[in-house]
Amino acid sequence: MLHLDREIGLDIEIVREKAEAYGIRLLKLLPAELIQMVQEYSDSATFWRYIHFHVLRLELPASLLGFHIWDTPNPPGIEDCDFYGRVTPSMQFKTTNLRSVTGLTFFFSFSKLYAIHAHTHARPYATKTFERLPAKRQESVVRTKLAGDVYVGPCHLRQHRDVVLSQSSPELLIHNVADVGPATVFGTYPRKQQRDSLQPFNNSWPNMDPLLHMMFEHMYLSVAPLNDVAGIQVLEDENFECKGMIFDYSNGAQRALGDCRFGHYRAKAYVRPLRLCYCHVQPTPAIVRGVHVEIGSESDHAHSGDDWKCSKMEGNIEFWFSKEHSVIVCHSIEITAAP
Repeated sequence: MLHLDREIGLDIEIVREKAEAYGIRLLKLLPAELIQMVQEYSDSATFWRYIHFHVLRLELPASLLGFHIWDTPNPPGIEDCDFYGRVTPSMQFKTTNLRSVTGLTFFFSFSKLYAIHAHTHARPYATKTFERLPAKRQESVVRTKLAGDVYVGPCHLRQHRDVVLSQSSPELLIHNVADVGPATVFGTYPRKQQRDSLQPFNNSWPNMDPLLHMMFEHMYLSVAPLNDVAGIQVLEDENFECKGMIFDYSNGAQRALGDCRFGHYRAKAYVRPLRLCYCHVQPTPAIVRGVHVEIGSESDHAHSGDDWKCSKMEGNIEFWFSKEHSVIVCHSIEITAAP
């Protein structure tokens, strides 16, 4: 639909386009003489010029360095947002309405974020976002009301500082997009901050063998509490190795651990778990390829090997993963399996 603002001030009626979206074919009906007169009338006017094959070229006045493109009809002002990263005069932004999402999927490649899919009831799967996807390493932490702190991205084992984009509950999550390359700017809206002091994020990493430390440096980390888990979905590959898990909590929250691609891996569902047992697949002592997981609703149990580790549903679980490796570390009270 084309909305026009008509302004009388010259010998002819000047039509100034103000629509966010309109038909390209309609613009070629505007005579070149009209466009020329508007250019002479206003030094700051910006015009869409009709080329061929229904392609438009945007011509900016010399005084304008660029502008921001948003995917929402009523974008917030830049001054009303909190950003991390350098915002340039010409930048395209994608927004995620956090009030209407049921979950977020972050797409990383070579430790860089390329896309975010917002799960909604209308778009529950991230397949379409993945199909559209054609190097500074970083890690992000998202704090949720029910599920707690969520780690996003590769691990960061060295010294770092926290950057808080929003201390309150933001309405929009913002990041820049480009035809080629990862996202480099992240932000939230609005900037309103609570006066209460923010509890620091838990960044304590376990002490590990130096060889494992080198492997973990190139892996992604997901963390979830083991307390109050009402159900677990375990995703397995053809070798029965665990690639990811979904935790459902008693308060309605959900946490995703590892590589959770529904439809690609088969899923096993468990309800009211009392224990989580895991056994790593290690071709050599320094290399962990994968992990087998067993969930049980009873404490008394037995395993066929001695390499299993059994934990109560207390404490936290860390799921380190990459394309080639999956590692589980439980910080909980260990229980002993029956002989």
